[in-house]
Amino acid sequence: MAEILREFPELAHAEGRTQAADPFVIAPALAAKRESFFGGHYVVVTSEKLKPGKRNIPAACAHFEIRCLGLFDFMRAEGWTFVRGRGE
Repeated sequence: MAEILREFPELAHAEGRTQAADPFVIAPALAAKRESFFGGHYVVVTSEKLKPGKRNIPAACAHFEIRCLGLFDFMRAEGWTFVRGRGE
């Protein structure tokens, strides 16, 4: 957690919130990556987009080489399918 906040201090105060959860989203994936002997399978799922100059979850994930997906990309990667029903 300290390393994440050292590299991305703005994550602790994202969008005016004083207790932002962003570092807590990234930390388990970073720990799993470092503790795995076989590369581990870890991914951070977020609605945020990677944008040049923006220091957000996708930027932190890119910095620490953690896979980061949007929700719909995650569902596709996991093979989720949805069938439109008749409202039953």
